[in-house]
Amino acid sequence: MSWLTGEALLLLRHVILTSILLSFFVCIQQSGLSPLAPGQWKPFLAINAGFMVFQNIIRPVHVALAVIVSPYFDRVVQGCQTRFGMSRRMSIGFVAIMTNLVGTLAFMGAGIALAATCAGVPIFV
Repeated sequence: MSWLTGEALLLLRHVILTSILLSFFVCIQQSGLSPLAPGQWKPFLAINAGFMVFQNIIRPVHVALAVIVSPYFDRVVQGCQTRFGMSRRMSIGFVAIMTNLVGTLAFMGAGIALAATCAGVPIFV
C-alpha cells in the first residue's frame, strides 16, 4: 500500500495547485486585480473554497488517475536508481522532493504568470 501513498501525495498537490491557479484566474477576471492586491484575499479564498468542494466531488477520478500514474512514477524511481546509483529509498526520496518541490514551484509560477498574462493584470501591484 506504500506505493499508493507517493502517488496520492502527488495527486493531492495537483488538486490543490489546480484549485489555486483556477481561483487566481477567476479572481483576476472578476475584479481586474491580483489576489495579492489589498482587499482581494477574501474573494480569492471564497472562489478557492468553491473549487475545492468541486474537486472533492470528483475525487474518485483523481484516485483512479493516481493508480494509472503509479507505473510511470516507479519507472522514474528505477531510472534514478540506475543512472545515479541510488538505493531505492534514496531514489524515492529524490523523485518525491524533485516532483513536489521543484515541480510545484515551476507549475505554480508558470500557472500564475499565464493566468495574469491572459487576464492582462499584473501579478504584483
